[in-house]
Amino acid sequence: MKRYLIILFFAIAISISVSGCASKSAAGSGDGQSSEEITDVNGGNTPVSDSHQETPSTQIPQENYQADKESEDIMAITVKVGESSFSARLFDNQAASSFSAMLPVEISMSELNGNEKYCYLGKSLPTSASRPSRIEVGDIMLFGSDCLVLFYESFSTSYSYTPIGHIDNPSGLSEALGGGSVTVSFSQE
Repeated sequence: MKRYLIILFFAIAISISVSGCASKSAAGSGDGQSSEEITDVNGGNTPVSDSHQETPSTQIPQENYQADKESEDIMAITVKVGESSFSARLFDNQAASSFSAMLPVEISMSELNGNEKYCYLGKSLPTSASRPSRIEVGDIMLFGSDCLVLFYESFSTSYSYTPIGHIDNPSGLSEALGGGSVTVSFSQE
């Protein structure tokens, strides 16, 4: 009986860990991984993963998100998609500061859920995740510690993010990003 319980415990643990590593959807590539790249300022490429898997959190208060979002901006940046350019502001937090140290950067971002583009950065940034309850068009967030997310639709959410910045006037952002993968460049103004 004891042996049966141990085997059952390990089976459940493995099941949970496998489901947490699942690929984003059936619309993704056949093996759940694709090879995207980030181009840094020196033209070097860093491979990145393509499986953005959201996990809800109920332990992170919404107040932290509001405090980070309402804090003083640290830097004006430009977000460029094809021929469209958008002015954005990074927030005054450690994640945004670490992200700004990576600029300028050109990133291939994948589509997810018809409301966001995302890319794994290949390195972890400091986090201060919180549950915003609502995402606004133009929000630039960090999911986990290494997944940069650019939202092009507003919606309610129960997931946790670290706010990095926000596009000042996101008018036309959805059209510029389109429906599939896209290359987005982030640079200091």
